[in-house]
Amino acid sequence: MKKLLSSILVLLVLMPMLVIGAGAATLEEELSEQMFEYFGGEEVDLSYLPPDTPSIFIEAYVEVDDTVIFNAYAVWMGADCAEIVERYGDCCVWSGGINYPSFTAMFVRKDGKIYTLKEAWDSGVINDLSPAVGFSKYTRIYEVGDVDLDYQVSVLDATLIQRRVAQLGSLSDIQVYETADVDDDNEISVLDATSVQMKLSKSNTQVLQNKK
Repeated sequence: MKKLLSSILVLLVLMPMLVIGAGAATLEEELSEQMFEYFGGEEVDLSYLPPDTPSIFIEAYVEVDDTVIFNAYAVWMGADCAEIVERYGDCCVWSGGINYPSFTAMFVRKDGKIYTLKEAWDSGVINDLSPAVGFSKYTRIYEVGDVDLDYQVSVLDATLIQRRVAQLGSLSDIQVYETADVDDDNEISVLDATSVQMKLSKSNTQVLQNKK
């Protein structure tokens, strides 16, 4: 009897985990199936690919209300690869490869419809990528001002910009042209360091207000 009760208790504890796990797997399967149709359908021209159907690879996704932000790859032999960086509002999206039709391999599903990240952003389907900061191995999302690429904006980021302006340090292309150019004027200056400090000050103020 005790063993039976123990087994029931274990099942009750594990049940929410099993439900969550099953839901996640179901969503991934849905995305894979939908992207298979998307990549192979009339919406996207894959005529330049070898005759073999490309494999569809869903690496990561995040749900925000009724919207899913995810990355999807149509993988085939001989695909060109290069580092790509695109900026959307207060976030920079980095991808390690060119994946047609979305260079950063990022997609959005809203009300059952698939959009490339650019389509979703330009049409107002999404206007905030902060829930997906970090994201995955092959497609990463950084907040503007995150100069050291550790997925958080800190005083160290402002210091790194100041050192770069004083020619005491160097930054990678990703940092120079995207996350370090906080005011988006295509150059790294003291104004960018000031923008980081203002962002931190605003964030700290909000934290203090929430505590009251």
